[in-house]
Amino acid sequence: MRVSRKSFTALNELRLAIGLALTLLSFAGCFPRAQKSSKVADAEIPAVSLSAYAIDSVRGKAVIAIGGERRRLEEGIRSNDAAAMADVYAPDAFFFPPGGDRISGRAAIRRSFERTTRDYEIVHVVHEVDVQGDLAYEIGRWIQRRKSDGAAIGGGGYLWLWKRQPDGRWAIWREVWNDGPSPLAMTGEHHIIRGRAVV
Repeated sequence: MRVSRKSFTALNELRLAIGLALTLLSFAGCFPRAQKSSKVADAEIPAVSLSAYAIDSVRGKAVIAIGGERRRLEEGIRSNDAAAMADVYAPDAFFFPPGGDRISGRAAIRRSFERTTRDYEIVHVVHEVDVQGDLAYEIGRWIQRRKSDGAAIGGGGYLWLWKRQPDGRWAIWREVWNDGPSPLAMTGEHHIIRGRAVV
């Protein structure tokens, strides 16, 4: 049987979409489940430095812009501003929370972020980020810390797919994360994490 070039292209696109979906769905199993103690500090895993990119390159500028959006998300969490947090996501974004159903669209994402109070902040330690055209991926660890003393009270791994929007801004388009081992709640570890050259 002869396959047309159009059918072959459609088949390849379908395979790519299935591969991406399987990668996102299987990512939650890439990090060990939460344990009572962790012997390896998160600070032992190298973070990505801006020096890995030429700052004046297209990819370098995209990485810097993505870093700015990440900081906007972290500030929204810190100030308990669900609207600001949701604004970092694309209008057609969706994510899979650990053990939960898919949450789709910026309005639903905003509702999922709403809290009466939020006594913690979240920081992201980026381990890998790359940009290909209008899409980018980012893999790293998230660390939940109490606002009062900076003690680490949770953490895990995350995968974000970023997409450049029509206005040129980068937004989180797809997301999956898990709850993994908490980083060591040691003051020294917190200073190392805060001082890292993450993008």
